[in-house]
Amino acid sequence: SVEGPEMLLRIAKAVKKVSGTITYPDGRAVTDASIGIFKKDTGGWAEGKTDGSGRYSVALSGGSWDVSVYPFSPASNWSYNRPPDTVSFALDQNPEEKVMNFVVTLVDATISGKVVKPDGSPPTANSVFVSFRSGEGSEFGGPVDPSGNFTARLVAGAYNVFAYSQDPNFSGPALGPISVAT
Repeated sequence: SVEGPEMLLRIAKAVKKVSGTITYPDGRAVTDASIGIFKKDTGGWAEGKTDGSGRYSVALSGGSWDVSVYPFSPASNWSYNRPPDTVSFALDQNPEEKVMNFVVTLVDATISGKVVKPDGSPPTANSVFVSFRSGEGSEFGGPVDPSGNFTARLVAGAYNVFAYSQDPNFSGPALGPISVAT
C-alpha cells in the first residue's frame, strides 16, 4: 500500500468539436454510421453516431485526431473504404469547431472466411485484421471475431488480400489476388 498526500486530478471540459454529415453517393443521409476518433499522441478514443439526418457531432480536447466512419452492423449496404481523415485543434481551452463530411461507398458483395494459428486454434478476437485492397487504392475489411471468422462487405472486383496480426509472434501469409463477384 502507498501512503501519502491525496492526489487531486482535475480534468478539462472538452471544448473542441468535430461535426458533419455522412451521406451516400447520391446525397441521401447515412443513418447507421459510427464515427471513431483516435487521438494520435495519447491513444485517446472518442466516438459518436449519426442521427436520422446523417449528422454527427463529437466533443474532443485539443490535439490531432484521426476520424473514421464505419457501419453499426456488418450487414450494412455501405462501407467507408478510405484511410482516416485527420482533424487538428489548438492545445488550449478556447472553443473550436471543425466540419468533416464523409461520402460512403455502396457495397454489392460479401466475402467471409476464417483465420487460424499454426496449431489450428483461432487468434484472439480483434487481434487480426483482414484487408482487401483494390488496384485503385480502395480498401475494405475488418477484424476477426472470437472464433477467427471475418466478413467483409465490398464492391465486386479484383483485390489483393492482406492479414495483419497484432501479435508479433505471427504474420499474415503471402496471398495472391482474388476476384469477387456480386
